[in-house]
Amino acid sequence: MKKFNNEQMEFIKENYEDKVDEFVTYAADNALIYYSDIEDYIRQFSNIVDVLNGRYTMENLFEDVYNDIYENEFDDIVEEIYNELDSEEQQKIDELDN
Repeated sequence: MKKFNNEQMEFIKENYEDKVDEFVTYAADNALIYYSDIEDYIRQFSNIVDVLNGRYTMENLFEDVYNDIYENEFDDIVEEIYNELDSEEQQKIDELDN
């Protein structure tokens, strides 16, 4: 696993915004496949009463999961994006490690 510094992560965040969104969206979609996972996330971000009363929707849940992944797993996302880049683009990022 490659370690990225803050400058490298910011570079990827700014220059590959669409890829970042694509990867985080994919991760959030995968996190919400199984009912048991949805239940766990609802407990983490809200409660069943708000869901039953329509105050907390799947859209709210997806946004919360998306933000959670973006904030807490961003280094994994950066690594996946980095691995998809060609060697020239990777070199630009590697040069920021000085």
